[in-house]
Order: sequence, then C-alpha cells, then structure tokens
Amino acid sequence: MEYENSDYTRVDCLTETHAVEFDFAKKWAESIGQALHYNAMTGKKGKVVLILTNPKKEMVYFRRVENLGRKYDFDVEYITNNILKITKDGKCNNPKCRCHYKGN
Repeated sequence: MEYENSDYTRVDCLTETHAVEFDFAKKWAESIGQALHYNAMTGKKGKVVLILTNPKKEMVYFRRVENLGRKYDFDVEYITNNILKITKDGKCNNPKCRCHYKGN
C-alpha cells in the first residue's frame, strides 16, 4: 500500500517491516536514495525492488544496488516480466489490473 510521508514524499509500498521503493533498473541510483529517505521518514527498513525488463543486460544495476544495500543496511530484490508473468503486450494475468484498462 502506498504511503505519504509527512514531507509529502510517497513510499511505493509500506509493510509492517519495510518501506519499499519499486523502480526500473536504469533508475537504480535514485531508488537507493528514496529507500534510505523512506527509512528515515518511517523508521522501517528500506528496501529496493528493481524491475528488470531485460535481466541479462540489467543485472549489473541490481548487483550495484545489492552491494550498496549490504554496506548501508537496506534490502534489495528484483522482479522481471517473467516473474510477474507480463505478456509481450505489457499486460499481466490479473484482469482487474490497471494494465487492462482501455487507453493502456
């Protein structure tokens, strides 16, 4: 669930334990700053989830974030279209998802 901090920044997903930032691989550096900021604002452990649309080429970004996560104590994961079961036309398998609305 998205959460608005007192400074009006928005955590993509706030869980009981983590403040999670989801971002595309090429925005790896920005995602680190956001996760660290969300940790400071919420008191919950920061977490970056990188979206890898081309895992073979983009795994280098994940490794960078992973190394910095160990150093600065935030968690890191990645997801891919395959993990999410995204089709070639960019749709997921949940018919209620926004990706299925007209205009997307």
